[in-house]
Amino acid sequence: THATNRDLLSASVRLEYYQTSVKIFRQYPLFGAGLGEFFPWHMRLKPASSEEARDPHSMFFALLGQCGIPGLLTALIRILFPFALVFGLWRKHRTEDNTLFMAVCCGWCAWLVHAQFQFNDTIPGTSFLAAFVGLWAFRQQPPRPATDTSSAAKTGLVLRLAGLAAALLAIWPARTLPAERELQRLVSEENTSVEDVLRRLQTVEERLRFSPTPCRIRGDFALHSRDFAQALAANQELVRRTPHRSSSWCRLAKVQLLTGDLQAAEASLEAAALWYPYNPRLFPLQGLLRLQRMPDFLALPLPMRMNSLDRLLNLESHLQKEEGRIMVHLSPESKNASPLPAAIFELLNQSGLQTRNQEPVVFMGG
Repeated sequence: THATNRDLLSASVRLEYYQTSVKIFRQYPLFGAGLGEFFPWHMRLKPASSEEARDPHSMFFALLGQCGIPGLLTALIRILFPFALVFGLWRKHRTEDNTLFMAVCCGWCAWLVHAQFQFNDTIPGTSFLAAFVGLWAFRQQPPRPATDTSSAAKTGLVLRLAGLAAALLAIWPARTLPAERELQRLVSEENTSVEDVLRRLQTVEERLRFSPTPCRIRGDFALHSRDFAQALAANQELVRRTPHRSSSWCRLAKVQLLTGDLQAAEASLEAAALWYPYNPRLFPLQGLLRLQRMPDFLALPLPMRMNSLDRLLNLESHLQKEEGRIMVHLSPESKNASPLPAAIFELLNQSGLQTRNQEPVVFMGG
């Protein structure tokens, strides 16, 4: 750090990732929260000023939080095994080439050490190298006697069948490729009718039963086309598929606010706040909900109210923490768009909005 003139920000951020994994492990010690669950849990637990992260940048902590005790044991075995070889484990099975043995073990150990501070294990190329490089550390088995050929043939057949089954399982996800290709075609096509696009998106959505992407695209397209029924159905399916994503709940709440279902929108925003308390998209929607329940806002002229609601739904927002308060800076998406009226900012700040951690929220322009 000193030699490269870098500060300790990167190290402190990684400590936050590790703390998230430990908290997940404490809550789900047996089997963890599940693979892929680090991201929503980190969004839920991280401080306001901390950055987003989809991976804890550590093989050990990734397995600890997402896989629980089995992941902990797997990580320890993976990390300690090459070091144990160096210190004498299975010495009689080592390759006779000591130079090759030390080169393999040094490279293997270096990869594992680096994997505790980066996401090596999520890169297939390096992961497979690390998985098989250890084979070079051992000597070849001597040929079997002729009397053992029968049992060896049976063992070989079982291994081949197991390998075939594993290969079939590995290529099983390829069955979704036609649907994914259709989705890419739909996104890039021009001059297509709204009804046709929505119908085809729904078909792709049914074929990709676990993917959130078709639902998200259908919801955005339907909302842009002012088809609120389709947008509501698509975003309800989206939160069913991704219940731990704050952004999915925000999309649903946006449609519910537009259709006037304030009670449902409030429930959706509570779920969004649970899974990402400091989501920049969250606070404008919460402010909009508060406004629609304030007599002073309802007393404003209808055109001003409608224009303000539309602006709030489309403003860019970013957060800043100052003296225990969360400052929400709202700015137009384009330079040509007019800013939100000062009277609306005043009403937003009178609404008494707070974060889940009881921090006051202050709305500001720009």
